[in-house]
Amino acid sequence: MTSKKKEPGEPNHPHDTLFRRIMSRPDNAASELAIILPEEIAACIDWSTLRLVPGGFVSEKLKERFTDLLYHARLIGVDEEVFLYLLIEHQARGDRFMALRMAEYATQFWRKYLDDHRKQSPTMLPLFIPVVVHTGPDGNLWTDPTELADLIDTSGLPVEARDRLAPYLPRFRFMLEDVAAVDLEVLRKRPVPDVVRLLLIAQRVVYRNEQLHVVLHADIDLFRHLTREDLQAFMTYIVSSGRTSTEALLGLAGEIGPVAKEAVMTTAEQIAAEADAETLLKQIARRFQVQVSASVVGVVRGASRERVQGWLDYIFDASSVDDLLAH
Repeated sequence: MTSKKKEPGEPNHPHDTLFRRIMSRPDNAASELAIILPEEIAACIDWSTLRLVPGGFVSEKLKERFTDLLYHARLIGVDEEVFLYLLIEHQARGDRFMALRMAEYATQFWRKYLDDHRKQSPTMLPLFIPVVVHTGPDGNLWTDPTELADLIDTSGLPVEARDRLAPYLPRFRFMLEDVAAVDLEVLRKRPVPDVVRLLLIAQRVVYRNEQLHVVLHADIDLFRHLTREDLQAFMTYIVSSGRTSTEALLGLAGEIGPVAKEAVMTTAEQIAAEADAETLLKQIARRFQVQVSASVVGVVRGASRERVQGWLDYIFDASSVDDLLAH
């Protein structure tokens, strides 16, 4: 079986890839946002008008930790719009300065809005609702501030001075959905499409988990309801982000169906191929005492696993990097 190789330099963010794939669909996003938002706010939004807005604010280097999506919708009964900004935190640790990060993203959005609507000379800013979803793998709950004012140190002031100053502190606050605080059985009954329910379960339990064949066994029916493409995406994520052995995952995948089993095998082979490539790059640097060039990195990472293994076998007989790669 031939594994699909990443292009040289292509980022590997399995959390980001899966969440973006599922939640870029307006119906899926609407189902989850309608639950996260307070009932009074959700009732004001015409969810049938929800659309994904291209772009985002999370930098490439942070995509292993965060995924962000921006949506646009109309308010019911009035000619006004609302923007809903959804950011999901993938890893076990929280972010102490998330409130500051979200305030920065909101400011970027509003600045761009004013630039884009300069001809209309707007006098008000559009409604921007920030939402953070914390999946809390390892069972860690969110404990960091959700309001910017709580990050500003006023401890050196007397109580009276702090109270007097409080109204003038920036209070920017984001909505928090702490999935880690939701019991798995409750999550499994959440009234959202199967693919969204499974996404939340997976993002909650997969990261570094060594027992996924046990934990996810209760969700086999959800896997079976997925489209072929979504099933492949989920199994790729499970193999890439979990720490369960391929043998154990093949047992789970075998109960789901042949598409799942093939996805596990293909992804496991790809991960092994990538590991071989990284091993070769380290050995090239040590064997020839050189800093490996970007072109060599591209050649090695773009080669088949069989080719890389051949180079690994030949490296101590090669006289130079060029000799090695020509072999």
